[in-house]
Amino acid sequence: MGDDSRPPATGYPVHPYPPPQQAANGYAQQPSSAYPYPPPHQQHPNPYFYNSNYQAPPRDYHVDQQRNAFLRRMITAMIAVFVIFCVIFFITWLVLRPKFPEFRVDSASVTGFNLSSSVSGAWVFGVTVSNPNKKVDIVYEEVESSLAYDYDFIADSTLAPFTQGKRNVTTIRASFAASGSYLNDRSLARLNRDRGDDGVVGFQVRIYSRALFNAGVWRVRRRLLRVLCDDLRIAIGSNGAGNMTGGPKGCIVGW
Repeated sequence: MGDDSRPPATGYPVHPYPPPQQAANGYAQQPSSAYPYPPPHQQHPNPYFYNSNYQAPPRDYHVDQQRNAFLRRMITAMIAVFVIFCVIFFITWLVLRPKFPEFRVDSASVTGFNLSSSVSGAWVFGVTVSNPNKKVDIVYEEVESSLAYDYDFIADSTLAPFTQGKRNVTTIRASFAASGSYLNDRSLARLNRDRGDDGVVGFQVRIYSRALFNAGVWRVRRRLLRVLCDDLRIAIGSNGAGNMTGGPKGCIVGW
């Protein structure tokens, strides 16, 4: 008979786990997994990442000093040229010191003057122009003139260009013709009142010209010369003709 103390066999046979292996340090070594984890991903170094061990190439301070010295010399030279130019211009201006020309109305006449609801007539003004400068010539270009009463426009005309030498005196004639020129109500009423009082009417003449002051190699750029000859009194008779009264009349000159 067999041994009844042995238990009956059931299921599959039992395979015992292998004993843990001892590592060199004395600790038990765990068995490796059937599916091991992948090794950690190693990042590639970023070429743009700051490297603390990077050393910039040494600067050539000698070249920098030469460049800075050159810039300083160039700026200093430019400032010196500008200052010298300003001094020369200022001294030339003081030596020459151009003055405004002088304008004066010596004579004035009118013919065919007619006043109703408008103004008609023909005016002629004799104007004397003097150049007081000793070292500067004056060139008058594009000379324009206008006639007005109480600063209300009547007529205009174009004068011939001319040149004045040093200390030169020139006489020009400004002629105007009006046929039915309109005046506003205020100017028309005042003109009728002047004619009714003593027949003396005061007119204004304006002259505009591009003027160039010339002293050889030194020139002043062209400026617009403005001339105002105010209160030019003409005694107008009943026949519509008249002449200037009160003698020559000076004009205001400016830019």
